[in-house]
Amino acid sequence: MLSYTLRDYMKTPLRFIKIIWLAFQAAAALYYVIARIMAQNWGPEDKLDLAYTPVFYAVAAALAVVSIYYNRWAFSDARIAASPAAMDRKGAVASPGLTETEQYTTLDENDRRLIDVFAYAQKSYIITWAMQETIAILGLVMTIVTQDVSQTVFFSLAAFLLLAFTRPRPLEIMERASMIPGRGR
Repeated sequence: MLSYTLRDYMKTPLRFIKIIWLAFQAAAALYYVIARIMAQNWGPEDKLDLAYTPVFYAVAAALAVVSIYYNRWAFSDARIAASPAAMDRKGAVASPGLTETEQYTTLDENDRRLIDVFAYAQKSYIITWAMQETIAILGLVMTIVTQDVSQTVFFSLAAFLLLAFTRPRPLEIMERASMIPGRGR
């Protein structure tokens, strides 16, 4: 169980990671809007059927699978225990921005190590979300190349759903990290 002091300390960083996640979702939706705006100038005769269209779908599917597996791997108990941010490093802190407050000095050593786990989780989430947003970008590129706006719907929807599936849960990860033998309370 995370301490009340740590939960209170994490309010602002948790807000920031949720804002980052929402920004990735907004970007996935924005790519669709951009495609729709561009398509207003295209006529039906402008659509192109390209032989390499399946490549876009294959790359998007690969990104989806890799992002899901990366997310599972990054947040497995073994990886959290082995991550540099979770290791006991004398005085080293993964996220200096989180330690520059007076409130940080009131935290005990276990809570400080869990803040390092939060920094690791934040980096892992951003990597996952970037892969998922790339799917929406592929849809936009495919729409520009083929001048067929219907192509971007699938890509943006897939990216948006994947982003919703990988919503940030850093407190759960920190909670699990506190239960790892030798790491917890």
